[in-house]
Amino acid sequence: MLIGVPKETWPGERRVALVPLTVKKLRNAGFEVSVESGAGVAAGFPDPAYEEVGAGITQSRDSLLGAADIVLRVRKPTVDEVGRLKAGSLHVSFLDPFNDRVLVRKLAEQRVT
Repeated sequence: MLIGVPKETWPGERRVALVPLTVKKLRNAGFEVSVESGAGVAAGFPDPAYEEVGAGITQSRDSLLGAADIVLRVRKPTVDEVGRLKAGSLHVSFLDPFNDRVLVRKLAEQRVT
């Protein structure tokens, strides 16, 4: 099962959904982890820190989103980005479902949980 971590694009966002220590634990549990290049830089975790614990680094955000069975991120996706998520995947991030019905509807249409 592939876990994908895209780089945050929200202005001023410095957090990353997974730090290298957590990637190591997930890899030890049998998960494959792929991180978009630069995803951890603002939080103090350069790409080599992820590679050292077994994560793959990808340059292509679209490939990452389209292949991941689970997407972990801090901020919600854009409505346009939802169409790039793998149908049937699990998306974990902050959401505001009562105030962002268009996004929630789009996730449901894409069969993303």
